[in-house]
Amino acid sequence: MAPACRVTARARSGPDVANIRRIGVVTPVAELGRVALTINGAPAVMDVSPDASPPLVRRFAACLPYETELHYAKISGQSVLFLVPFFIPPQQTVHVNRLARGTVAYWPNRQQMLFYYGAFEKEDATVLVLGRISEGLDRVAAAGEALRRGVGTTVRLEALDPGC
Repeated sequence: MAPACRVTARARSGPDVANIRRIGVVTPVAELGRVALTINGAPAVMDVSPDASPPLVRRFAACLPYETELHYAKISGQSVLFLVPFFIPPQQTVHVNRLARGTVAYWPNRQQMLFYYGAFEKEDATVLVLGRISEGLDRVAAAGEALRRGVGTTVRLEALDPGC
């Protein structure tokens, strides 16, 4: 029987990016393959793309574990977003019209990470792809629809051990 996966780091406290305290172990970038998401208590998993921009992966990994509020993306279609405490210049970008349902993308001009769970708005913009929601996309969609109705939602992101 395979060993149970465990989270390599503890969640940070509070959604305020300026006041986040680090608790636990920072995951080395080379080992960041999967990220556990907890959205209002519901689990999901993101797989980091091997083709993702190395500076983006490095900065994202350095933020983990991370807990923040989700917001409904009113102008970019069916997606939820959260602010990240870093900026990566546009590189290795993909036009938003080429993104598939389940894509996790970084918007450099907005300093936001987005989880796309449905249809996109026609927009002339480019993003950096970080990965895909591989488990629990229905939970991300449910959170998006709850946010659209004004229900507050938080997300906690934690690196999973390699091989999980």
